[in-house]
Amino acid sequence: MTDREFWQGFWRLADPKISLASFAGLWLGACAAAADSHLSWSGLGELAVAIAYGPLIVCGTYFVQTGDLSAPLLHVSCALGLHIAAFLWINEFPDSRADLAAGKRNLIVRLGTERASFAYVLLITTAYCWLGLTSFVYPSALGYLWGFAGLPLAIFSAWRLLNSSGNIPPPSSVLPTTNSDIVSVDNYPCRDTR
Repeated sequence: MTDREFWQGFWRLADPKISLASFAGLWLGACAAAADSHLSWSGLGELAVAIAYGPLIVCGTYFVQTGDLSAPLLHVSCALGLHIAAFLWINEFPDSRADLAAGKRNLIVRLGTERASFAYVLLITTAYCWLGLTSFVYPSALGYLWGFAGLPLAIFSAWRLLNSSGNIPPPSSVLPTTNSDIVSVDNYPCRDTR
């Protein structure tokens, strides 16, 4: 990286769009993670995480580095946000009884574990469909199909959760499930789709 490229990237940070996106991401991330946050206690924490850790971080990082955004990148970052929300979602199952007792009304508590299990499957299915449709509609985004490497483990995690019959699995049995979401999330390649 040359000095000129460094300073061009640095001045992009002063762009109002980047500043706004940065502050929105910080606010959403902090509100979703804070113990006494209205978002995490009201059932909106998962949505905040999906937006902050999907489109805001991915598109913001890409824009700062290149000064450009593309439609495939936006779509894939939304699919990634859904995967990250699914990772958070499935990790809330073991804590749902404690959350209910503490008055924390996240979506697992609001829906109940049986309906939340089906919602998890819908979340994962939507994420993979969005990823596949993006690669189909934008031929330049075929590299994003590598995100499907985690699909077998995502199917396993959904099957395992559905077979728990809405019962809350102990943390030791959730670990393989959460690992499958990590593999799903980690298989998004970073490449230019212009």
